Amino acid sequence: MSSICVKGCYWRKKFFTGNLKVFISTIIIFLLIFSLTPCVHAEEQVSPPKAVGGVLDLTHWDFDKQGPVGLDGEWEFYWERLYEPHHFHSGHVKPEDGYYMEIPRSWNGFEVDGKTIEGMGYGTFRLTVKLPENGNPKAIKLTSISTSHKLWVNGRLVSSDGKVGTTREDSEAKHYHKVITLDQSSGTIELVVQVANFMHRRGGIWQSIKLGNSQDILKLRERQVIIDMVLFGSLFIIGLYHLILYLLRRKDKSPLYFGIFCLLISLRSLLVGEIIFLYYFPQASQELVLKLEYMTFYLGIAFYALFLNALFPKELPDKISRIIAAVSFGITLLLSLPRHISIPPY
Repeated sequence: MSSICVKGCYWRKKFFTGNLKVFISTIIIFLLIFSLTPCVHAEEQVSPPKAVGGVLDLTHWDFDKQGPVGLDGEWEFYWERLYEPHHFHSGHVKPEDGYYMEIPRSWNGFEVDGKTIEGMGYGTFRLTVKLPENGNPKAIKLTSISTSHKLWVNGRLVSSDGKVGTTREDSEAKHYHKVITLDQSSGTIELVVQVANFMHRRGGIWQSIKLGNSQDILKLRERQVIIDMVLFGSLFIIGLYHLILYLLRRKDKSPLYFGIFCLLISLRSLLVGEIIFLYYFPQASQELVLKLEYMTFYLGIAFYALFLNALFPKELPDKISRIIAAVSFGITLLLSLPRHISIPPY
């Protein structure tokens, strides 16, 4: 009887382990498919025009057929100057007073007067966009502007996140992903963006600002929010499922570690992408959001290493998994300290 029980336990464990391997492999395959899908679409689309000398000519771009376009290319850039639209219209500021910076990118490493810019600082960006005639109402989708900004469109202030200042004391970091609907459908659009960063190691306009027909931009954002929420819900359910498995069978700790890993990544999905976390907790500081983003990443590494060790103890010995976990927990502890930390990107 005892030999039968031993064999039964052995085959149940083998069945569980085998299915878990298949499950993990399936997740990896799906992640690869989803990550490669945008690349395939990008190759099929016609390359949009780019801004040259602070001017983006979209007069021949068909927004109805070709969809939204990124406002990429050479923007006017004025380092350590906070200009508003009236400064340009009055002739107080001229393009030759500044520089041209390729957007999207951080301003780290950009040279001004022979000196290399670091992450902390402030500046003004400006771009003129020429639209085709007889178009539909337009909208702009803002993403990562590090880490506070003011945006004027044709002289009207349409977005302000955080507080733009010239020092750390005068500034407050905050940035939402948002859609700004414009009244204009044709003609020329002037964008003036003040940006200040005294929190993160990288500053500037990291990601492409999208311009398109209002309904297309809104659909784009809705689709990205749905993807983030589906990812959150799926990982959250998977995490709870594995925690329940552990409660039913506590001798095997691999479901515990994998469940915690899934819950951490599900939380992180709310802190990246559209940063949905801020819509549920708008009073949360940008520093808190950033720290949670990094903490969930490093904690995820720790618990995934422990999970692999529990599942494959020969392939990943206890010593190595504990070192990985200890380093990850140590970094997480540093991130939790209540002081200003310039966190390097992972």
